[in-house]
Amino acid sequence: MQSNLVNMNRKAFSLVELSIVILIIGILVAGVTQVTSMWRKTKLNAARSMTTSSYVNSISGVSLWLETTRQESFPEDYSNNSTVTKWKDTNPQSSNRIDVTPSANPVLYKTGVINGLPALLFNSSSMTASNVAFGQIVSADQGSIFLVWQNLGGTSVTGSPIIMDIGSRVEGTVTRLNIHTPWNNGVTYFDFGSTCCSDSLSRTTVTAPSGHSSAPVIWSFIKTQSSAKIFFNGALQTTNNSATGRLDPNTAVTMYIMSGTLNAYMAEMIIFNKAVSDKERKLVEKYLSQKWGIKVS
Repeated sequence: MQSNLVNMNRKAFSLVELSIVILIIGILVAGVTQVTSMWRKTKLNAARSMTTSSYVNSISGVSLWLETTRQESFPEDYSNNSTVTKWKDTNPQSSNRIDVTPSANPVLYKTGVINGLPALLFNSSSMTASNVAFGQIVSADQGSIFLVWQNLGGTSVTGSPIIMDIGSRVEGTVTRLNIHTPWNNGVTYFDFGSTCCSDSLSRTTVTAPSGHSSAPVIWSFIKTQSSAKIFFNGALQTTNNSATGRLDPNTAVTMYIMSGTLNAYMAEMIIFNKAVSDKERKLVEKYLSQKWGIKVS
């Protein structure tokens, strides 16, 4: 009888111990979750401050600025996996801002995915703005586009982080501003111009370096009056010295942000209506590098 009581006490004590262990684990998990949340908020606030005070604000010619850390980038505060209803242009240099809204499949807001900061998940989805003139984005023969994104689908999927075009590809009369990546096992191309009339379509292509299909990266596309350059994480990849393509600034089309079968995170897109100088390009890339934790050359 006494032995049974001892065993019962031991079992009861074991249950108490087990309860205490479970309680401690719960407290630790809650603590880790709270610390993670606080860390992300700290990172987010630091990124917002960095964006507000960045070099980009002092460089003339910003025509579009889409990014995912500012409160004014979205119509409401989103939590992880929220469906995005609008991505707002935060360009401080223009009151004529271009907001984009989903047009195919949901676009999701994801927290802590690139350098602890939020990004938008596009999975065969896109966002659009209608009736956007080429001249609202670039000039007739110049423009600069900077992208921060992470391709999640390797080279087996294709699409355009940004595309504006009009006309018929079948008939060969298409006019377009287009960045298409990846394509044909990693080849990226930058289109600027028209395939008809007196203008020419400037196509600049490059095979992306290793890492493009998995890690967050910075792409820079610069179009001057007569040339085009593509940079990958700050390093020059190719130069097209016969890129004389032009766009009619008054022609209005639908602008797509991400299209095709892309599965990717998009974090930031900055467009200038001019060919930025080499010094300005490096300043923009430095800001993006520090903010998103991507090493540049």
